[in-house]
Amino acid sequence: MLVDYEKFIAYICPYCGRLTQVGINVFDIPPEGRVFKCSDPACAAEVLILRAGKKSYIAEIICTACGEKHRFTLKKQSFWQKHKLTLSCPETAVDILFLGDKGEVEAELKKQDELYRKAEEEICADPDIRLYFDIIREVNEIAKADGVYCRNCGSHMAAVELTEDGIHLVCRDCGAQKIIEVSKQAYLELLEDGTIVLDKK
Repeated sequence: MLVDYEKFIAYICPYCGRLTQVGINVFDIPPEGRVFKCSDPACAAEVLILRAGKKSYIAEIICTACGEKHRFTLKKQSFWQKHKLTLSCPETAVDILFLGDKGEVEAELKKQDELYRKAEEEICADPDIRLYFDIIREVNEIAKADGVYCRNCGSHMAAVELTEDGIHLVCRDCGAQKIIEVSKQAYLELLEDGTIVLDKK
């Protein structure tokens, strides 16, 4: 079997929402690991690390769905022989990392985009759900503009968790947090302030 030692990976930044697509070959994954960052220069967050073991690769990725770091073990043979590999968040089942031949990965991204568009159409039909996602979108825009700030330690890096109480942001450095309620008032405040301050332990 002829093995293609050039592959393509794609992932979404959990901090700013930017899709990053990178071509790799067998020499791009050293034992000490290679860090893959967000392709947006204004963000440049470290999203993915790939490390080479004897028979497997270790992938550690910050999840765009739940905000946690997930660790996957991939057999080297499967990594290079399969035309497409899709890794999903174990908590939400949302696909978060795409690997394989360029055409296969691009086709999968197109499929995912169509699913998101369909889901968005369904969301828009329900005012309450639409408000929830409008707030999530605004939180994302504020994060992209570096508007999330921790008053305790000065960090701008926060994990985001969606809960029944609202959108829960937690500082990745010191644990300070803020919960944004799902309400029209909270949404208007986000639009007006353009910042989110984390200050509660």
